[in-house]
Amino acid sequence: MSAYSLNLPSQLREAATKVASQQGLSLEQFIISAISDKLAAEDKSFNKPNFPEIIYIRGTSGILTPVLKGTRIRIQTLVIAKNRWNLSEEQIAYEYDLSLEQVRQALLFYSEFREEIEEAIATAQTIERTNV
Repeated sequence: MSAYSLNLPSQLREAATKVASQQGLSLEQFIISAISDKLAAEDKSFNKPNFPEIIYIRGTSGILTPVLKGTRIRIQTLVIAKNRWNLSEEQIAYEYDLSLEQVRQALLFYSEFREEIEEAIATAQTIERTNV
């Protein structure tokens, strides 16, 4: 991710910092989230057309997150189950009450958008460490 310098008016910066803090986010995370919201509102095709069973929702952190449609199960959750817990696709399907096809679509989505999902996992871990 490339860096970008942004000069905010002091009142706006204070208000944004306060709201970001209430949401457990850094100012940078909050600004990125706000920009993502605006882009998603402007671009109705924010979801990936090749993956109709995967949609983006706003998680509790305020960040747009890809999930399996109709389940709210985050793609990153299934990736962690596969890559860190070494569960098979069948085990993941059983544990999360999903079809094998849903699990495969989630993992295929990950292989195509690996950087995005890895960044989401890292962000979630940072938020967890900050709030635990």
